[in-house]
Amino acid sequence: MGVYVKVPRQVAHDKGAKIIGTRWLDVDKAPEGDDPDVRSRCVAQELAHEARDDVFAGTPALEAVRLLLSLLASSNGGYTPTQRLLILDVKRAFLHAQATREVFIELPAEAIREGDGDVIGLLRRSMYGTRDAPLNWQTHITNVLKQLGFRAGKSQPCVFVNKERGIIIVVHVDDFACVGAQNDLQWLMGALRPHFEFSHHMLGPGEEECKSVSYLNRKIFWNQGEITYEHDPRHVQVLLEEYGMTEAKPLSTPGFKHSDSEQDIEDAVSLDNTRSTTYRRAAAILNYVAQDRPDLQFAAKECSRKMSCPNELDERNLKRVLRYLRLCPRLPYRYVWQRMPSRCVTHSDSDWAGCTRTRRSTSGGVCSLGLHTIKTWSRTQATVSLSSAEAELGSLVKASTETLGLIALAADADVLIGGAVHTDSSAARAIALRKGCGKVKHIRTQQLWIQEAAASGTLSFMKVPRADNAADMMTHHWDASEGRRFMLRLSIGPATQ
Repeated sequence: MGVYVKVPRQVAHDKGAKIIGTRWLDVDKAPEGDDPDVRSRCVAQELAHEARDDVFAGTPALEAVRLLLSLLASSNGGYTPTQRLLILDVKRAFLHAQATREVFIELPAEAIREGDGDVIGLLRRSMYGTRDAPLNWQTHITNVLKQLGFRAGKSQPCVFVNKERGIIIVVHVDDFACVGAQNDLQWLMGALRPHFEFSHHMLGPGEEECKSVSYLNRKIFWNQGEITYEHDPRHVQVLLEEYGMTEAKPLSTPGFKHSDSEQDIEDAVSLDNTRSTTYRRAAAILNYVAQDRPDLQFAAKECSRKMSCPNELDERNLKRVLRYLRLCPRLPYRYVWQRMPSRCVTHSDSDWAGCTRTRRSTSGGVCSLGLHTIKTWSRTQATVSLSSAEAELGSLVKASTETLGLIALAADADVLIGGAVHTDSSAARAIALRKGCGKVKHIRTQQLWIQEAAASGTLSFMKVPRADNAADMMTHHWDASEGRRFMLRLSIGPATQ
């Protein structure tokens, strides 16, 4: 591929240039239990010793993929979609991008031939391991897609749309998720083949089409009447095996709230270094899985808060989450066929002073597009709220920003929608609809921009009963009946595959 040219080592010395080391990186890409599928890649070892702003390359948020699936499931007015999902995996992606600066590398022993002398490599293309390789690749693929008639998004530059052909693409480094009509997706593959080598899978109802695909290690299935999306189940198995809980007694909830007295007693007993390391690794994996599991997000957040100095109570709480995963190892998002909604609806909630030690509140939220859940979150608020109204307002502001972000993301996909934020707090809604602080002067004025959003009609704010607030389960440990009710409302449910 002409990644480098050989030059005498003296060339780099004369220019005072640094020579970057290289190494072989071998990775087994095969699923566990399958025959090995080893990929070997020569990578540069350019270390990030200095902070640089000129090498940043963005990646799309996970809600971009979920929005794409929602648009696909809503593309035919509630009937089986006529569009398809195409997954492309570009091979050796970075090596297609031209190098934009002079980089010298040590050549691996296999590249040195008799008679070469003392030579090194001068990069002509972006090698894996160089700091600007991701940015060069992003620039390259953006230019290629623009030549094919695509427009890059403003809020998410990794989202591309071709309005003439009705194709939407979400690009995550070398993985493409594309939605469009089958013949248009065939055109796209033909247009990209001169530029890249890639593998592809087409998800759809046809006999010759795949019924399941993998994207970013997430599993996507085409079922009767719906598309399902779920996390990689291997992470759950890893957690259960590391703690020896593959046969543990399952539980119906991932956590429960402790009393103050019990927490004070248990806090004094810290874990040793070995158990602390195991706890941190498990909490990090759990936090990663929770990105695609609304039912785990509050429990995972609480486990992650204790990573600096975990104690025996924290470990017990973590094991309870694992016992819940024994009962429910998979819980997919369900994208049923529906008519395209005219707006996204976000539910907002908070648990005022819910943390018994710090008295900080938790903000929770759920962004939905019709029957489809696009994004959920559970976050500990950064400051101590002096009233429940202030805690609810903080959660409402967070929900408003996420709603505006989803509206902008949909606009990048050439879909225009409005936004509505629902809360069960009359006080928070009243603050959002009035002008200024009024009597609640302790509330920071930087939060009151939502009053302008309400006055301009950009967002609407509505009061809903707590029982109808889908964000309630994101702010505290819930019981089994609560969980079933909210999971049904969020359109997440037991795996069908």
